[in-house]
Amino acid sequence: MTTKVEATPGSERELVLARIIDAPREKVFRAWTDPALLKQWFAPLHWITPVAETDVRPGGGNLIVMRSPDGKEFP
Repeated sequence: MTTKVEATPGSERELVLARIIDAPREKVFRAWTDPALLKQWFAPLHWITPVAETDVRPGGGNLIVMRSPDGKEFP
């Protein structure tokens, strides 16, 4: 896996973070779009993802909620 960080100098600044994941595109796409899979990896350690709803069609949306170890939820 390679991580690339770029910053553009000047008045218009933008931070771009990119990752190259050594995995088939289909599996990466499914990991981001299948709610059951997304719940397994989305939150940091010791947190959970109790809600993951995805609609990847044009005009669709998503709802992802992470829960901290102390029970606070972050949509």
